[in-house]
Amino acid sequence: MSLIDTVGTPAGAGGGSAPVVSVNGVRKAFGRGDGAVFALDRVSLDVAPGEFVALLGASGCGKSTLLSIIAGLDQPTAGSVRVAGQGAALMPQEGGLFPWLTAGRNVELALRLRGVPRAERRTEAERLLSLVRLDGAFDKRPHELSGGMRQRVALARALGQKRPVLLMD
Repeated sequence: MSLIDTVGTPAGAGGGSAPVVSVNGVRKAFGRGDGAVFALDRVSLDVAPGEFVALLGASGCGKSTLLSIIAGLDQPTAGSVRVAGQGAALMPQEGGLFPWLTAGRNVELALRLRGVPRAERRTEAERLLSLVRLDGAFDKRPHELSGGMRQRVALARALGQKRPVLLMD
């Protein structure tokens, strides 16, 4: 299952606000001509501030492709995508943790890229790990954590990006 979740605004608080995500007529083709395969074909949707949206569908129907396009990791073949503010944070299906870094250092990476000063990173990483119920896991490497715990580290890292939109694949 794929999820689009806006962060930081209470549900229903959007009122008449502009969408935080706007997808208009998006197509994504792999290949060209008669051999082209359309992963997405004229997909349109708007996500209001504070709205929680779940994308459901069979394996291979384009959910991950759409999330990659919204996150800016891929470009549509046609159509347009607009994401408010500084864009979207993406938590991939497989957490994508760096195995040579501890849980805490994986979270600190997002903070570093966001420009959080070095002196504040550990405290903030510990707060984010605590938020996902991983108190005391700062110095554990990914192989020392269960699959669910690794997913929560990936969630803490995504939250550390402090983006207006959180995409969870």
